[in-house]
Amino acid sequence: MNPELDNRIARIHAAIGIVIQSDISKFGIAVQDLPGRVRVSFGGGMSEAELENAVNQAVSLIAHLPDHLLGWAKANQHPRLLIDQLLTDSISIKLLRDLADREKHGGRSRDGGFSKKQPSIANISRGMRMRDQLAPVRMSLSFNAATPAIGMDPGSSQVVVDADVIDSEGTSLGRLTELLEIAMTEFELLFEKLKQLPAKA
Repeated sequence: MNPELDNRIARIHAAIGIVIQSDISKFGIAVQDLPGRVRVSFGGGMSEAELENAVNQAVSLIAHLPDHLLGWAKANQHPRLLIDQLLTDSISIKLLRDLADREKHGGRSRDGGFSKKQPSIANISRGMRMRDQLAPVRMSLSFNAATPAIGMDPGSSQVVVDADVIDSEGTSLGRLTELLEIAMTEFELLFEKLKQLPAKA
């Protein structure tokens, strides 16, 4: 679309790549702490502050993408209808925009924000997420190396930094990684539509 916007999208994918990682061999360290028992940790050594920074960076980059898209549309004399329609229809994008505003301004929006849910993030943690699929998931443990390791079929699981997204009453609005993935899918579909617009002279 243009170099600046392409760079923004690349940064979003990089930020999501930190939050959602498919190569679990980097994290699946098995520790045999008691005879006959194996404890597996996927924390990756990240502190609570590092976990918060990781999720907030991904949220912020996606939440502010509409501003860049609207600027691109204006500069290229394209109607903003498609962009505005997505921002109106997508609850995932609305929630992410509200979360970014909360992080930026340090509190809830007085008018309820874009979603009118006043969302916040709670219970940030890092762990393994099993992906639903038809084929069975196969896991293996290796104790031959100096550091025991865990292995799993590629694509069958992910190590994710995830959190609960809750409203002002504490009611769950979904998992953060799911909102990020849905929002990016919706933006990617929008990109395909925008690319089909005729170029302005």
